[in-house]
Amino acid sequence: VDPSHFTWQFDRSLGSQSMRALLLRPDGRLIVASSGSAASPGTPLNQLEVLRAYGPNVDWGSGIGQGSTGQLVLSSFRVARPWSLLVVAEQDYEVFLGEIAFITQWGIGFVLTSWGVLALGTIALRRNLMRDEKLNLDLHEAHAATRASESRNLAILQSALDAIVTIDAKGRIIDFNTAAERMFGYSTQRTVGQTMQNLIIPPHLREAHRAGMTRYLAGGPAPVSYTHLTLPTKA
Repeated sequence: VDPSHFTWQFDRSLGSQSMRALLLRPDGRLIVASSGSAASPGTPLNQLEVLRAYGPNVDWGSGIGQGSTGQLVLSSFRVARPWSLLVVAEQDYEVFLGEIAFITQWGIGFVLTSWGVLALGTIALRRNLMRDEKLNLDLHEAHAATRASESRNLAILQSALDAIVTIDAKGRIIDFNTAAERMFGYSTQRTVGQTMQNLIIPPHLREAHRAGMTRYLAGGPAPVSYTHLTLPTKA
């Protein structure tokens, strides 16, 4: 078997990882290694601490100890008994610690970033809740003010000595105070919702009233005054 084939396979498997792969005979002599190893074929490596720690009857294991370079390494091995071969993978312990430190820093950075995003989200949510609460309070106060204003207007309307009739843009009666009830002889329940021209305006003035309302709604002068009109009696 061409040893360079195993070297190529090891390099392909390891890729860009800072590790070494070693293929050994059962007696611990090196057959071939990845391109990152300084040991030459035939070098006895049965002194590797990971092999001495587990003994000859163990098929796999890992540990920290002296490696093929004589330096402290993190290593693991696997026995391929059908082929009477032993595969060892090594990584310098300092490189391993550096990678662990990088992963730890990245993890801490990720956690801190997550906390920051969570804190910003919490602040934004709190601001939205406070804004909604203020909006609800403003709406409540506005409704309360509107109800109070309506109550005052109703009290003024009902206590006025003059007859006050309020109509909408279509001429329908929407308010009819007590003085108007006395003057026209109709109750509020009877008048509200009725058209003013059909209920109060005499027939011979209804067309003039309708024309005056049309002119007023178009921005013209106010309708004619009905100071001298003859009011109909209660039906």
